[in-house]
Amino acid sequence: QSQVSVRQADGRNIDACARAMREAKFWRALSPRGVKPCSAILAFYGQQLVAGSLYTVTEPYIETLAAAFRRRPDMPPAQIRGVATDLMRGLAHMHDTCRLVHCNIGLDTLAQCANGAWKILSFSSVARPTGVRASCAHVIETSANVPYVSLAPELVDESGEAHVGSEVDLWAAGIVLAALLNRREPPLVEPHELTLPAVGGDATANVLRESAGLCLEAEPSRRPRA
Repeated sequence: QSQVSVRQADGRNIDACARAMREAKFWRALSPRGVKPCSAILAFYGQQLVAGSLYTVTEPYIETLAAAFRRRPDMPPAQIRGVATDLMRGLAHMHDTCRLVHCNIGLDTLAQCANGAWKILSFSSVARPTGVRASCAHVIETSANVPYVSLAPELVDESGEAHVGSEVDLWAAGIVLAALLNRREPPLVEPHELTLPAVGGDATANVLRESAGLCLEAEPSRRPRA
């Protein structure tokens, strides 16, 4: 058990099994043949139906970022930088190598492994670029909590003509950084009301603040690539 994490879905729950199988499909797509696996993506080992339950087996991890944040909201800038570096490495692999969009990046979709690295997990919301809007809409409708992606300006554009793509992941990543820097969950406010800590004497914190601000640009085309 120390070498794997196992998640169980009741085989009688059709919706849960469908989500788990969809997740496995995209999880496999994140390690295409001939491409070196990304160290910032939690490794997927397999899935099997046994005695009426569907088991998903993955690389083990210690805790999610959400759990770590609840335990210690005053995470030091150096540790936040590690989270940001690993998150962006994982998103770059998804966006550029695999041409996939996560659509639900948040504190609970990042996990810390035994070596201290942070890795992206939970891929049931993943979509190809043409299906991002629909996937995000489904996340918003079915999530128990308000997902960070729901605040992306292009998703609430009334004209429906705004470009929606991998930029939604950068927006959500910006809110993750804002939460860690502010030491509290971001309020559910309009995009222009999101605030970041004032520039101070810590150089690492200032760089992280600037990075979060770039990710939270209201115009998708002005956000950086992962």
